[in-house]
Amino acid sequence: MWWMHHRVDTANLPPGRVVAQFDHTAPTRQTLWHVFDRGEVSVCLTHPGFDSDVVVTCSTPTLGEVFSGVMSWSQAVTSGAIRVEGPPRLVRAMPRWFSWSPFAPAVRAVAGRQLSPSR
Repeated sequence: MWWMHHRVDTANLPPGRVVAQFDHTAPTRQTLWHVFDRGEVSVCLTHPGFDSDVVVTCSTPTLGEVFSGVMSWSQAVTSGAIRVEGPPRLVRAMPRWFSWSPFAPAVRAVAGRQLSPSR
């Protein structure tokens, strides 16, 4: 969650406060929160005292795969590896709140070459 915290694109955050709850399912069950408030981002290890606007459920390795570019956010959601619940406008906007790894395009390019048929 700390690397996500440092890769927030504050220009794409919604106005006001939004609380995103991340329910990690593996390797260890854990709940953490990101509180986005007027361009500031906090990571909370305990309940922040505000209701969650968006709830993300996934494994920690899945978030790592999305961040690194092995899988896109939309691929992870479509496959069911990530489940996102909340108001549709926030669910749709959430992937734009983060700047994924600067290496993600290169990782996707390499993965695509490895998955394509041999010549």
